[in-house]
This record gives sequence, structure tokens and C-alpha cells, in this order.
Amino acid sequence: MAHFLWTQKQDIGPVGRRDVAIAFDTARGRAVLFGGQTGSKIIDDTWEWDGNEWVQAADMGPAGRCAHAMAYDTNRKRTILYGGASGSGFFGDTWEWDGNEWIQVADTGPEARCNHAVAFDTKRRRIVLFGGQRNKIPFGDTWVWDGSEWTQEQDSGPSSRAAHALAYDSERDRIVLFGGLAGTEFEWKLVNDTWEYDSARWIHVA
Repeated sequence: MAHFLWTQKQDIGPVGRRDVAIAFDTARGRAVLFGGQTGSKIIDDTWEWDGNEWVQAADMGPAGRCAHAMAYDTNRKRTILYGGASGSGFFGDTWEWDGNEWIQVADTGPEARCNHAVAFDTKRRRIVLFGGQRNKIPFGDTWVWDGSEWTQEQDSGPSSRAAHALAYDSERDRIVLFGGLAGTEFEWKLVNDTWEYDSARWIHVA
């Protein structure tokens, strides 16, 4: 069995940060990074990685934020950003990055939140969002973005949670969810459950 190693490609580029979001633009061959937090500073910069170097791509766009989520829409060739938090509160806005500029495309949809997760369903050509939190209250809702508007799909499925992960399995046509911090406003716990969403319902699989 082959063994693969991590190789440090570059030590210059974006400043160190946490709670950042990144998505891969397949049409342009770029990883797109936005925002995050370093120390007490909330960041609002956009960077792209082409496999060799980081380039700062924009100095205007969404307000600085952390714990937001991004996914790449392969149909419309846009990187989609939703939500997040800053020292002044929570965001419920939706933005698109086309490789040249950020455009705000919606300010309605899911309740403002952070620590949610999104993935792009390539078959149905839409972004799927699940969960997140606002203050100490976790969400357990499922929303989809079709490029024009958000629609709530489900109010049942995985328990309310934040800081989980989503990915789309194109072979099996499923959104896969794993883990996170689940619970209520008063008690949180780490979970290691696995769920799948087939666009009609969530199924607990492991």
C-alpha cells in the first residue's frame, strides 16, 4: 500500500487564523479562502491558492467574519458563502465569488448563525446547509440554495448541532454528515454519528 506524505508548499500567504472557510473552484483550478479569526481580530480578506502560491484576490466583499461556511457551485461556477459570526453578532447573508468580485445575492433565508456546514449537491445543482448555532442555541434545520433563494427542506433528522462536517457523495447521490457538538442550550456533547440525506429525508447510517 502506497504511503503519502504532507509537503509544505509555502510558508507565506494568509496570516495564521482559525474558523476560516475554503472551497475549491473546479472551473478555475483555485482554492478560495475567506475570513477567519486571528487572536481577537476578525478578518475579511479573500485569497486564492493555485497549487503553487497564495494570491490575495479581493479587498472588498463580505464583512469580516469567522465560523462561516462555503461551497463551490459547479453549475453556476460560483463560490457560495453563507453566515458566520463577528464581535458584533451573527450573519444571515449569502454571497457569491465569481473569481473577480463578491456579490451579495440574498439577505433572507436561514436564521443568522455560525458553525454550520454546507455541501454542493451536483445532481440537483444546489447547496445544502445543515445546523449551526446562534449564541448557545444549536440548530437542526436543513436548507437548500438553488442560486436564487433559500428553501427549508426538513425539520427532522440529525439532532441539533454545530461544528459538524458535510460532503456530497456523487457516486451514491447522498449528502453525508458526521459528528459535531450536539445538544441543547444548556448542555453540549461531542457526537460521532453519521447521517445521509437523499434530498427527501435524513437517514441515520452509523
